[in-house]
Amino acid sequence: NEHLHYFGISHLNLAWIARGIGNGPRALRHARVALEALAATSAGPEMDTVRTVSAWAHAHGGDVAEALSEIEAALASRFPQSRFETLLEAADVVGTYVDPDRARSLVAEAEAVGARTDAERTYLALFRAENLVRLGRASDAMAVLDRIPPGRHTGYPGFYVRVELARAVGAVVTRSPDAGRFIATARAQAERQGAVGAGRAIQLLESLEQPAAASAAVTALWSVEPGIVVALAEAVVARLADFDESALE
Repeated sequence: NEHLHYFGISHLNLAWIARGIGNGPRALRHARVALEALAATSAGPEMDTVRTVSAWAHAHGGDVAEALSEIEAALASRFPQSRFETLLEAADVVGTYVDPDRARSLVAEAEAVGARTDAERTYLALFRAENLVRLGRASDAMAVLDRIPPGRHTGYPGFYVRVELARAVGAVVTRSPDAGRFIATARAQAERQGAVGAGRAIQLLESLEQPAAASAAVTALWSVEPGIVVALAEAVVARLADFDESALE
């Protein structure tokens, strides 16, 4: 049983890494193995993280119903020690793919539970900022992102890729003259950490900054990975005037 438990934890870690890379199918495969192994052994708070990673993979792949089912199972957990992380991970998925208003409530509940460490306070700031963009408060989000300290270990794979990507999205949404610089910084961070999914998102932002390329980029990406278009909906909406009829369809 001990070996099976660590086998499950290893696959949970692999699922997290796959998420950081941006590979939903791989994350889901590892999460399923982890869930089976952990359910047969400890059935501890790690199960909540497996479910929220699975939720991300389902949502990114377009299966919102299954994603929400995993979220509800995680939120129903009996383990108080993982409540803070579970609320934020649920808010992340719900806010990105389903309902930013519900995500705001989940973030507020996490704030009420309270961050226990500097790492938790750091990723709380990121999730709050990302959801502020989705709620139409990109300028407020940029102010929150500016307060995130560099180089802090959080335990989240690709954390600072997400920070730089969030800054780039905020800059595009607010039509900042520095958007190109933010996008270039995000690309460099993604390439440094091998975050290929973030790289595809950054490529879309680059195209949105070039009106002649925006329609073709959105249409092409929607045909192969619509989850990225959904995740960057605010940036896409900010450039709707540049789209032709094929992209709007």
